[in-house]
Amino acid sequence: MLHGQEGHQAVIQISPTERVLVQPGAELARSGWTIKTISEEEVLLEHPSSASTVRGASPTRTFILSFPTIQ
Repeated sequence: MLHGQEGHQAVIQISPTERVLVQPGAELARSGWTIKTISEEEVLLEHPSSASTVRGASPTRTFILSFPTIQ
């Protein structure tokens, strides 16, 4: 996690040789995963589910990358 001029950003390794710098709202390497929030402890990603719509709302899948605090 980095704190830049435009708020929190994160570097995520998407393959053995490729890393990307992301900020909230960015899509992760055309995967459909969107960076929802970045905090000092975690990055929350969301992906629209391909499952059927429930009560008119589009269900989403979430994935959390957590960073342990090292003291």
